[in-house]
Amino acid sequence: LRPPGHIPHPGVTVEMLGVAAIWLRHPGANTEEITTWVLSNPEYYLSLISTTIIILNGIALWALGIAARRAFGSFLPVVALQAAPFMSTLVLKHGYLPKPEGMLVFATLALMTVTVLALRPDAMERRPVAFAIAFGVIAGFGVATKLTAAPIYLIPLVLLGNLRLNVIYGLSAAMALFIFTLPAFGVYPEILAYVK
Repeated sequence: LRPPGHIPHPGVTVEMLGVAAIWLRHPGANTEEITTWVLSNPEYYLSLISTTIIILNGIALWALGIAARRAFGSFLPVVALQAAPFMSTLVLKHGYLPKPEGMLVFATLALMTVTVLALRPDAMERRPVAFAIAFGVIAGFGVATKLTAAPIYLIPLVLLGNLRLNVIYGLSAAMALFIFTLPAFGVYPEILAYVK
């Protein structure tokens, strides 16, 4: 329950996923025991975190497929969207490792899913604020994972299309970024210095 020591990405979401996976692997164990186990067999715990990332990405890929099937009514767009992550050699090389890129795959799949849902007929007209907030939460998560992902989160600004929704999106993204980086609260000055 201390701030992370490695914050250049800032990568807080990856670190918290790792913490959750290790704590769930050893429920009730104290910090000293867990530290001893992790340091004595780090490859096992890195593999555990990697497996957790693969499962999260699999769930996100499945959700994207369901959203695409409902939005487009055909399997061809589903296959095209679900194949997208496998078109990148970077995803194939880094997307399953316990580092920010694996969590960025998850964030990008979530962004794709909400975008597909927003493109359904009348979806944006019926729930514009809900979509603005959903996009904001995903943006905050993505930037908390890796700062260089920020440009992709300009896409919702175009889709939302008006100032009020863009402001809601921006506020939601800022709040989500704060919440997702809250475990690193004690090292915010170091994160800001790195960004600068």
